[in-house]
Amino acid sequence: MATDSVRWRLDLLVGTAYAILVPVAVLSVGVTGGVRAALALPFALLVPGYAFLAAMYPQRHADADSTTTSSHGFVRDAVYAGIAPGERLLLAVVSSAALTALVALVVNFSPFGIRPAPMFVAVASLTVALFVVAFVRRAGLQSERRSGLPLRSTLSSFGGQFTVHSAALLEADDSRPTSRREVALNVLVVVAVLAMLASAAFAYTAPTDDQQFTEFYVVGENGDGEYTVDAVPSTLAAGDQQTLHPTITNQNGTDHEYSVVVELQRVERTDSGVEVLGRDTRTTLDAEVASGETERLSHQVGPLESGSEYRVVYLLYEGDPPSDPSRENAHRSLSVFLDVTGDGGSS
Repeated sequence: MATDSVRWRLDLLVGTAYAILVPVAVLSVGVTGGVRAALALPFALLVPGYAFLAAMYPQRHADADSTTTSSHGFVRDAVYAGIAPGERLLLAVVSSAALTALVALVVNFSPFGIRPAPMFVAVASLTVALFVVAFVRRAGLQSERRSGLPLRSTLSSFGGQFTVHSAALLEADDSRPTSRREVALNVLVVVAVLAMLASAAFAYTAPTDDQQFTEFYVVGENGDGEYTVDAVPSTLAAGDQQTLHPTITNQNGTDHEYSVVVELQRVERTDSGVEVLGRDTRTTLDAEVASGETERLSHQVGPLESGSEYRVVYLLYEGDPPSDPSRENAHRSLSVFLDVTGDGGSS
């Protein structure tokens, strides 16, 4: 009895845990590469369909050839709900594809759009809900009638789809192949399913253009020792110096080398825009930033002449900068305007 109690719960508990842990691992922990693909592949095109079938078919039915029965006359293994274990796995893949497509359609018309994060959360939520329904429906049945996943029967049924069997020894409703042609067709189906799984895993794991980006901004240090954008000054006292911190966050999925060209320009604002009166200094800062990490660089501005306005231009490049750096050829660009006063500046 204890074994039966574990058997009908185990697949539901494992499936629920998996549906919860995969989004956590991918979205919160940030696993990437092969590990992410290995986690996302069954999550996308196996587990949702299995949960759906478990909810739709909570009980197992007797097989005409089965000889393993309980005292109540119900079969302990073999098939349930008229679906052989091997076929159930294939149907789980097909059902998962349909459910994932349906979720994608719904998410596409939501405010979130089709992005990895909302897709992972939506698929996980649907899968967990289906497993809960399956648990409730199985719990309402007699123990002998509750479905489960007997591993030995599942593997045997699945393997039987790739072996030629004698038609005279099979029941009328037995789906196992009776010719090499049927075996070949089964192999083609499996290959097609694997190709679909690989494509889905790539779609789930490969970073898209909107996921690959570099954050670039300038911060200053306030009186509490914190680095914030609000701490970047707008004025500077003549003769003083100010340390600014161009900051790079690498969200490209791989390690990157960056260069930041810093140019100090003396400018004048006019009705038509900003006129550059002179370029005083140019500095290049280099940084190697690991994927998902942030690098804060430092450089000093000043001393500057009073009565003038300056613009500090930051040009970000991936790798080495060109010989003629400009806002037009930079990967990212930023500007900080500074009014230089003779009686002291404020942040």
